[in-house]
Amino acid sequence: MGGWVITKDHLHKFSMFALGIKSHVGVGQGHIKEDLARNKTIAFKLCDENGNVNYEGRISESWFHGTEEGSIFDPLHWALAETDCTGMKYKNPTTGKWEVL
Repeated sequence: MGGWVITKDHLHKFSMFALGIKSHVGVGQGHIKEDLARNKTIAFKLCDENGNVNYEGRISESWFHGTEEGSIFDPLHWALAETDCTGMKYKNPTTGKWEVL
């Protein structure tokens, strides 16, 4: 089981790692900590309709690839409800480039 976590909040100007992984954590909080420790996560950004990055985070590889019950779009669904984010990008682990989902 995986999960996701917001690591940087550009709207409120703080880093979740500075506070510890507390809030804004998707299902599987314990598992995302394990995945982060094992480097089994993929970076993502959540953007508003103008392309401005509101949040940055990490999602478990298992959710990203659809092999677990969570969805790659769970962070976007959360951000849409919180701040009207409408777009999501991920850092392609192979190319290192940011790509739109």
